[in-house]
Amino acid sequence: MKTNLEKHKHYQKKSRYQFCEIPNNEEGQQLVKLMKKYLNKHRYKIRVKGQYLDKEKHPDTYWSKGAPIDSCTHIRVYIDEKPEIANRQWHEQVIYGLRHARVLIDTRLTQFETLLEEQENASMGNK
Repeated sequence: MKTNLEKHKHYQKKSRYQFCEIPNNEEGQQLVKLMKKYLNKHRYKIRVKGQYLDKEKHPDTYWSKGAPIDSCTHIRVYIDEKPEIANRQWHEQVIYGLRHARVLIDTRLTQFETLLEEQENASMGNK
């Protein structure tokens, strides 16, 4: 079974922005709700996590996978690029690079062939 760190490794590398220390009150929850509403869902994914466990409500409590949001005094928001979008961009960049390299090689080959023909013509003209 994958650990949480392994499961969300791509998020840590590609985290677009992080909002932290948003108060876990009505205003903070409204902010998160509006962020979710207007987020470009085609490209990004939003994750909301609790921050700073409320020690008054839960003095001796420990959660192995993170505390529930309602047990925390603050909220943290992560906006991540979806992995499939990042992978597609990487593929497009590789394809572009290969096509550019092919054009460059074809150009150099043509230049070399032209130079070779000119040298052969020049050597024939000297005889």
